[in-house]
Amino acid sequence: FAANLNGISGDISVASSTFSKGREALRIWNLSYGNISVTSNTVIVKADTAISYGVSLRTITGPIVLRNNDVVWRDAVDMSGGQTVGIYMRATSQTRVDHNRLNFPGVATGGTFTGAYIHNAGSDNLFEFNDFHSTGTHTGSGVLVELNNSTVTIKNNVFLSSMTVGASSASLKLSLTSGVDADYNNWFSSNSANTFIWGTQFYEFPWYAATGKDQNSIASHPQWNDTKIGVEDFHPRSAGGRWNPATQAFVIDTQTSPTIDAADPSASYANEPVYSGLRANQGSYGNTQEASRTSRAAVCVVKISVCHVGCDYQSVKDAVDALADVSNE
Repeated sequence: FAANLNGISGDISVASSTFSKGREALRIWNLSYGNISVTSNTVIVKADTAISYGVSLRTITGPIVLRNNDVVWRDAVDMSGGQTVGIYMRATSQTRVDHNRLNFPGVATGGTFTGAYIHNAGSDNLFEFNDFHSTGTHTGSGVLVELNNSTVTIKNNVFLSSMTVGASSASLKLSLTSGVDADYNNWFSSNSANTFIWGTQFYEFPWYAATGKDQNSIASHPQWNDTKIGVEDFHPRSAGGRWNPATQAFVIDTQTSPTIDAADPSASYANEPVYSGLRANQGSYGNTQEASRTSRAAVCVVKISVCHVGCDYQSVKDAVDALADVSNE
């Protein structure tokens, strides 16, 4: 293990650290009666011919927040016969997994890949505003999110897959005893298969008519800036402005990601910068200060002048009331 927290009671905070290449890079097991916060860490997963995990959470009583972490694979390796899992949750409850980035850019081949595996979890687990990216060739199966005897809310996430597998692949896989409240996600696959497996049934996207899930979800390339190893920049491109971590400023792109202003309309966008489009973006930078801006071409600009004579209005109150009327049209 790079870090092993086992059998501890009380509040735990793991923040702003790097956990590198342990077979279980960050393990938190058998904890009770406390709040657990795992935020703003970099977790580097070591894939090989055995089984490996990025973040492993098991048998935990108490609220868990897994937020703003980077779970990444960076070593080129043949993991034939092995299995690698980015986020593993077993026997957890009150777990909130949000604003994380998972990057499996095809460096490890062979074996089996699972982005997030959730087993025997309660019905009060929330999985939202995350970015998952997986490419590569696997001799086994490849699954982005798998639920086993669990019920989870999955909303406002971005999933991209371009995997080639020898067995089965799925964007979302559920056991018969699992349930999901899924909507306002982006499920994109560059291959022809973009599959939801529920028990023995297979559904291709869009699967809302058959399952009642993901009614308002999309399947479009998210246009992340650069997912290469060591860069791992998941800010979506925008003609309105994309945050550049290198320059600490917004830059203008020629492309605009379809994930901008695509989150649940009821989700808060209060933390997004000016020209937010009055709606949160999907993905790990949705409702954050680093959210990509809405293109100004999509923003209605209204100019009203106020003065004593010869202007649109003679009082500020009348002008503000007029703006309110325009916004409601």
